Amino acid sequence: MLTPQQLIIGLICPCLESQEDRSIRESVAFLQKGKLFKWRKKKSSSNMFGMFGSDDVYTVRVYLDQHRLICALEDDSQVKDDNAFPADDGRVGFSRIGEIKTKGTLGVSIIGNHPHRPGEVLLDLECTTNKQDRNEFADSLNICLEAYRKLPDDGAETDNESESSSSGGNILKARAQRAAHFAKQEIEMKQRKRERESRKAKYVKDAGGLKYTALAMANRA
Repeated sequence: MLTPQQLIIGLICPCLESQEDRSIRESVAFLQKGKLFKWRKKKSSSNMFGMFGSDDVYTVRVYLDQHRLICALEDDSQVKDDNAFPADDGRVGFSRIGEIKTKGTLGVSIIGNHPHRPGEVLLDLECTTNKQDRNEFADSLNICLEAYRKLPDDGAETDNESESSSSGGNILKARAQRAAHFAKQEIEMKQRKRERESRKAKYVKDAGGLKYTALAMANRA
């Protein structure tokens, strides 16, 4: 969601971070910790109306991993067979998400964006705590989604990309190094700008309101 450069600026010097970037960084941190939900998963054999109690329900921790949501079993005893838990269905990349809908007091639905399956529910979740936690999760996810959609094409990952390969690791390392370099330059530029503004304000004050004379003095300083 944030570029490495924006992230580094926020960590090194939060005073230079924009309000929007701070909101994104805090939302990412919140989602990375994860929240407990009940995940209602329809069986492939269920009827078209989803009736007769045919859904499987799992208690999962939903958390952010790069640009996707992960549903991880909170307690392995919920399933007797390791292959019974639909782990693949519990991994939803941001590139597949159309919108986030809240329902009732605790419900959250992750809606897909497939053009031939409008309104498809990718994840049907119910918060295990309270409405405030549900709303915070939905709001944070919406902030991250909006930021993800603003990323350039080379910054938005696809669902099949893996960062564990050696080549991928080298690319990420090079990106991080470049980002650190440009972040340092940006921090220095912003600091110099603040110093200039501070000098201008001081000269205006000392000049007793002679604005243009003060600004000329400040520009020469």
